[in-house]
Amino acid sequence: MKRFFIIFFGVCFFLFTCCTNLYASTPIKGRITNTKNGEAIAFASIYAREIGKSTVSDIDGNFTLSFDIKQKIHLQITCLGYQTKEVVLVPGTKQIHVSIEEQSMGLKEVVVSAQYRDKIGSKATIEQEALEYIQPTSLIDIFALLPGGKMGDTNMQNGGLVNSRQVGTDLSSSFGMGLTVNGIPQHNDGMRIQMSGVIGNYAADGEGNVRVNAGTDLRTISTDHIQSVTINRGISSAKEGNLSSGSIDVHVKQGASPLKVRTKFDPQNKLAYLGKGFYLSEKLGTLYAGFDIVRSQADISDARGAYHRITGQLNWNNQRRWWGKKVDMNVSGSYITSFSNNKTDELIESYHEKYNSHYQHATFSGKLKMTLNKAWIDDVELAASYDYTQDVLKHHKHVINRTVMPLQQSTEEGEHEGTYLPSTYDTYYEIDNRPLTIFSELNAHKYGLLNENWNYSILLGGSYNYTKNLGDGAVVDTNRPPFPSEEFIRPRKNSDIPALVNQAGYLEAKLRYRRNMHEWNNSLGIREVMMMNLPDSYSLQHKMLFEPRLQTAYTLYHQAGRHEMSHTIRIGYGVENKLPSADYLYPDLVYHDYIALNAYFSDPSKRLLITNTKIQNPVNPQLEANRNVKMEVGYDMRWKGLELNLTAFHELMKGGIEYFTSYTPAHYTYYYQLKNQVDGRPTRDDFLAREMYTFMSLRQPANSAKTEKRGLEYRIHIPNISAIKSEIEINGAYYSTIYSSGVPVMYRPSVMVGDQMYPYVGIYDGFDKQYASSFNTNCWINTHLPKWKLIFTNFIQIVWFQESHLSTDVDEYPEHYMDTDGKIHPFDLTHDSQLQSLKRDFLSSRYNKTRQPVSLLWNLKATKEFNEHVKLSFFANNIVQISPKYKDGNQHTVRNWHKPFFGAELMISL
Repeated sequence: MKRFFIIFFGVCFFLFTCCTNLYASTPIKGRITNTKNGEAIAFASIYAREIGKSTVSDIDGNFTLSFDIKQKIHLQITCLGYQTKEVVLVPGTKQIHVSIEEQSMGLKEVVVSAQYRDKIGSKATIEQEALEYIQPTSLIDIFALLPGGKMGDTNMQNGGLVNSRQVGTDLSSSFGMGLTVNGIPQHNDGMRIQMSGVIGNYAADGEGNVRVNAGTDLRTISTDHIQSVTINRGISSAKEGNLSSGSIDVHVKQGASPLKVRTKFDPQNKLAYLGKGFYLSEKLGTLYAGFDIVRSQADISDARGAYHRITGQLNWNNQRRWWGKKVDMNVSGSYITSFSNNKTDELIESYHEKYNSHYQHATFSGKLKMTLNKAWIDDVELAASYDYTQDVLKHHKHVINRTVMPLQQSTEEGEHEGTYLPSTYDTYYEIDNRPLTIFSELNAHKYGLLNENWNYSILLGGSYNYTKNLGDGAVVDTNRPPFPSEEFIRPRKNSDIPALVNQAGYLEAKLRYRRNMHEWNNSLGIREVMMMNLPDSYSLQHKMLFEPRLQTAYTLYHQAGRHEMSHTIRIGYGVENKLPSADYLYPDLVYHDYIALNAYFSDPSKRLLITNTKIQNPVNPQLEANRNVKMEVGYDMRWKGLELNLTAFHELMKGGIEYFTSYTPAHYTYYYQLKNQVDGRPTRDDFLAREMYTFMSLRQPANSAKTEKRGLEYRIHIPNISAIKSEIEINGAYYSTIYSSGVPVMYRPSVMVGDQMYPYVGIYDGFDKQYASSFNTNCWINTHLPKWKLIFTNFIQIVWFQESHLSTDVDEYPEHYMDTDGKIHPFDLTHDSQLQSLKRDFLSSRYNKTRQPVSLLWNLKATKEFNEHVKLSFFANNIVQISPKYKDGNQHTVRNWHKPFFGAELMISL
């Protein structure tokens, strides 16, 4: 594969070198104006779809694109507050004038659904017009527009996992979802949670506060500041990296626009937004400023689970000429903070606890794009960002010990005299994460023609990412542990952990052939990524990971009646790698305190407690990136606005990282009985002793999670049907997912053999597999009445089935077993009858299939535009539900029910 890519890019470079000067670029000049008043529109985006080249208009609405037109080219013009428009350039065009209309429901055509314009992939774009209509509360709500997406409750209380083309969710897929805002990657790879009782969880509490190893919390991304968002769950561009499940590309609002005020109310969410794009001056450009506040609380009795957020956004754009070259400039800043951070619930109140969770996130980024239009390069782009997060959880906790618990104080291995914890006490802990990320990226583009039928674009770039956590980590009162157990972690400060440093380089070539009724599009890219600043013993240190990405599509055009019909067949293959987080790379030491002597007398002065401490290091230097291999095949048909899209895909992630439990032999001296009665406080010499043999369990990061996804996504878009004045969008998906974890599995029976714990640990080659599948259909009927400036939407969701079950091919007996000396032996019952206890007996109900019957959900929304200043929407969600009861695998009666609720939105434009 690598040899193929080297040859391909060598041929591309040769053709590029030979043909660069054969077809000189011709400047095409244009002007963008407002249809209503003829005023120039600054900073409108102009994108030449077939070429892949883009630019923005200057402060006077003028723009220039340099390329040679041998065939018709589609230009897409987008601007904040205006309807997206597409114009066609024919050979010989040198100058154009485009007028675009302000967004209004009085227009003949209003787009309120996702758009699929990519000819070689399956990515979907939701433009500002659709975003303003659906007005999602959270970025994750947008996924409901995509095939396979599902609606239900819209509360933001739980920072749940993001799923991608699967049934259910898993940490590896959520962690691998890439997110960029204005081209700047967003991630939380620098976060750590190293504390007994919490380690291994993706969040420090059930509400999703202080997340690790689960990807960015999409609740923190305000949808009101978004101009467009593109979701690609298929093959990503070579430019996109450190991901394994697809990408979300967010573009923030820019340019001059009226003052907009939006409020939204429903029983679960309260939202208010204020934003405006300012025209500063001809020299200073434009500035977008926005502010929003969200309060989300599904249950008034659960204030601890409530989610409250304030977001501020600034986005400055300008265009100047330096050294005779056009330079597009963008500077963006955002600030997010939570409020009402002191939270409570019935349990916290009953124990007089205090619970505080505070989140702050600030980002500052800049981007420069210089248009050179040289024979060997067209433009160069430099981007850089500074990103700082403060995510702190503080908990004054009340602890009740149901049994006698020792206080773990020893920091060295061996025997130590200890003390007992009180039966009840108050304590305090804090989890402090303050990751700082510095990112930079440099890209260069070249566009051109090889001949009148072939055009190409080449992207060459590289990036550098530095992430350092400046927080204190887990701050725990070691004399009063918040989660007492025989295991204890003495956490390090996050600021003592080395920074995560990685670099990437990428090269991507796109070739397009068009002749008569035939079109062939190709994209071939290679990405290299390498982690640096790791200890030399780590296998990922300076290891170059290569990620090939290949997409090809053939399109046939023909006349069907008076309109052109197109049929496209596309194929894609790609490899993506998600790098480990700081939490996975740098876990803290684990201390096991075994009770060696427990002389607990009613007289406290006579009590004696001796513990034997064992220390384990859970660092896994062999940890690798999570590698996902993707393949997809698709078919697209377009005719007169009618669209049919089919995508079949297969994904295989073999190296998902998780905290996997393993066992290590241990032994210690156990003092079990007084030799003779003593009057005072005893010593260890007063006791009989014997050696105890046991196993220490250790949760260690490992590439042990495997997820396999396959399925078929479908979409049918029916344009406006004049008889009912409605357009119809039908989409859905069949998904089949296999989850497996832990190869090989280690199991230790909880039985005693005489006065010793069971002396063996079984090692099983077979591992649990969970099979899950689902099939759903979503239908939007958007009725548009331009005369009354009204849109009425019926949304119907049908889940035809959803089922899951565990595989039965799980070994009852191990292939090998480990003894207390750490030796591994082949399993043979004839050699030792005690091995019979290693047989794993499972209830038959464990393998029962859980199948949910057909369910239906119906939502309504109506939006009325009273004039150019006021829009009012009413919505009713889950007003009709068909959700039959069913039996799960344990024969429990279950019903999936979503609370019906009503709400309203008001948007004012001034």
